[in-house]
Amino acid sequence: MIEKDVIKLIRKNFTVKDLPLKGVMKKRGNNFGFLQFEDNEQLKAFTELFVTEFLPKNPKNKIKDVTKRMNPRDFKPVKSEQDMKEESDRIKESR
Repeated sequence: MIEKDVIKLIRKNFTVKDLPLKGVMKKRGNNFGFLQFEDNEQLKAFTELFVTEFLPKNPKNKIKDVTKRMNPRDFKPVKSEQDMKEESDRIKESR
């Protein structure tokens, strides 16, 4: 999996339209990824969603806080669904 796959997995399994994600970092070959949020309120909201919606379907996946400081430049920004659709339409028109 890479960042795009993590974002697709999260969007597919949650009922919320706009997820409170600011960025995602996932290195190919590692079995873990990092999610970046705007503030602690969004983190708490995502944690509640994760426990209620995602965890029953995927009991092997876990969520926990990071213990070390991560470089913000390593995170790939997460676009809203509308921005992604506009970008894909623009790419299709250019072809």
